[in-house]
Order: sequence, then structure tokens, then C-alpha cells
Amino acid sequence: MIKQLLIFSLVICFTFAASCKGIKATDGTTYDLSKLAGTTYSAKKLPDGLNSYDYDFRICDDIGKCGDMDTSSLCQKWSEDGQASLGKFTDGPTGLANGAGVSITYTDGEPLSPSRGQPKVPRTAVWTINCDQSVKTIELVTVNHAPDSTEYKVEAKSMHACPHKGGSSSGGTIFLILLIVVAVVYFAGGIVFNKVRGNDEILPHQELWVGLPGLVKDGVGFITSKTCMRS
Repeated sequence: MIKQLLIFSLVICFTFAASCKGIKATDGTTYDLSKLAGTTYSAKKLPDGLNSYDYDFRICDDIGKCGDMDTSSLCQKWSEDGQASLGKFTDGPTGLANGAGVSITYTDGEPLSPSRGQPKVPRTAVWTINCDQSVKTIELVTVNHAPDSTEYKVEAKSMHACPHKGGSSSGGTIFLILLIVVAVVYFAGGIVFNKVRGNDEILPHQELWVGLPGLVKDGVGFITSKTCMRS
């Protein structure tokens, strides 16, 4: 039980590290799309074949319900009530070599029959996000698919698809992450341990933590008094 809780705590801590950060291409080029996550973007009247559609989409995230699908990351709309999911974000992006941009595949979209008489197949959307320093967020350029296909080719552009020049995480950042992980594991594991053992205390070393504010106050008072005596 404790082992499972520790593993769960570690997973929760590192979930916040977006899968769209630190994207590497085969030649070592690094990209960072994490600043695009968490925002819903829209595009109006993009042609696909003989028709034009509106789109709502998110990068590295879901926008929620679209058509008959409960979750979607790319929603195609042709009327107020007419819409279909072209897929949802499931796997991390792939960096393209030579600074060409980023590729992402959205899967498990609303099923569509490729042609009459054939069984329905979930739609997929294969993104190519090109580097464009003039686009501060992201701009959808084209969405196309062949009449006998359920795969949509999506082209977009963004400054965030340009090679990321930032360095690796600093020592302070790494230390902070480790500190948070250790704290979560310590308190979660301690609480479970006390419950299993039937201890009255909820927190591990509860007496120490309850008295901590007083110890801090005494320490500050001691330092202040020494400083005043020297001055």
C-alpha cells in the first residue's frame, strides 16, 4: 500500500511537467510548445475540399466535448450544432530536424466511413507546426483530407515551433522539484503509516511540525537580539 502511494505521489508531481516541453528532434534540435497548452484557439472558414469549416483546438490538451465525443483536441464545425472531433491529444509531439518545426498526431476522433459500405474508422489529425517568428501564439493554416481517408493533414505555424534556445533546468529548479517530491512522499507516506499503525498522530513527527512556528519565532528573536547588541 505504501509503495503504491509513493509511486502515485511521484507520478502526480511530474504530471505538471508538460509533455510538450523539451521536445527533441533526431539531430538534437529542441522545441518547447508548453506555452501553448491550456488555451483554446480558433480558426474560421478554412477550406477542406468543396466546403469550409470553423475549428476550435488546443495544443497538448483537450477542449472537452465535440459532437458525439466527450473529449477532443481538434473540433471541426460546419454549423451551430454540426461538429465532429478530428482527434485528441494522446502522445507527445515529435521534433523535426533542422529547425523545421514540430509534428503531433491526434487520434481517436469521431468515427467516419472512408467510403460507402465500409466500416467506420476513428478520425486522426496529423499536425505539422512550422516555425514562424511572426506568429506569437499559433495560427491554423490548412486542414485537408482525401475523400476516401479518415486522416486529416493539419498545417499550422507558431513562434513556439522554432528551435528552443533556452538552456537546461538550473540547479535551483532541479532542487525545488526534488524538494517538492520528497515533501509529498514524506507526508503522504507518513500519514498512511500512522493510519496503518493506528497512531493517534495524523502527520509524521507531528510534535515537531506543531512546534515549528514557535522554533522559527525563537530563532528570529535570537538573531534579532544578537544583531541589535552588535549595533
